Amino acid sequence: MAGPPRELLRRIPPPARALPGARDRHGGDGLFATFDGPARAVRCASAITDAARQLGVGVRAGVHTGECEIIGNKVGGIAVHTGARVAAVAKPGEVLVSQTVKDLVAGSGLRFEERGAHALKGIPGEWRLFAVVGKAGNPSPYPLSHRGRGQGEGARYRRKRRAR
Repeated sequence: MAGPPRELLRRIPPPARALPGARDRHGGDGLFATFDGPARAVRCASAITDAARQLGVGVRAGVHTGECEIIGNKVGGIAVHTGARVAAVAKPGEVLVSQTVKDLVAGSGLRFEERGAHALKGIPGEWRLFAVVGKAGNPSPYPLSHRGRGQGEGARYRRKRRAR
């Protein structure tokens, strides 16, 4: 990456970089990451869009959660495709989440506005999408600098992948 994307990655606030997520791949103008919880993913996406806004760049972000396929060191499957399609619907500077994510983060302090039902290319059915509004802070008693290694679903997958 050169130019604004590299500068954007450098400017992601340290607390967002410390969230227990693994940057799986980036190429062209996209970035894909996995997390051990949807609230962490939403907060990271919000931090990235905020950092991009300061650079005058309109980043679109989409968050979805679901079962993923792990093949070698790659993560894929319908949940990954759904997240990408949710991001494609977002406006520049917006973080959109699926109904699934909204339901799972209840009690996290995150706030949303409904953006209606959408047909997502290549994904069956209609999907209700929601935009993150306000500051996506961290009301958790655990500091963001805690990486969470050895905890949560993501950590179990990491251990399994290393064992193979």
